[in-house]
Amino acid sequence: MIDNTSRYADGLYGQTASKTPNAYDIFVLRGFNTEGNWKYVNYLFTSSDRIDVLADVFLGSSKRWHEIMDINPEIPDPFNIKPGTLVRIPR
Repeated sequence: MIDNTSRYADGLYGQTASKTPNAYDIFVLRGFNTEGNWKYVNYLFTSSDRIDVLADVFLGSSKRWHEIMDINPEIPDPFNIKPGTLVRIPR
């Protein structure tokens, strides 16, 4: 179960069959602001960057990395961002 303090707590839960027999994978669907009214700055990701370090520098805490990912839904993997990717950083 997902803790009620989690950023996923307000999402819709579901399950799907797992590759493991007689098991299920749990998923959470979340809504994102699609109105285009995010306030952000653009940042060009380099080979030496990490998403948690960017969160620490720009947002004041490495634990806020998911806020960067929330406004960059086109980036599927926060731990495999290609150098040269334009990343939106919330303000």
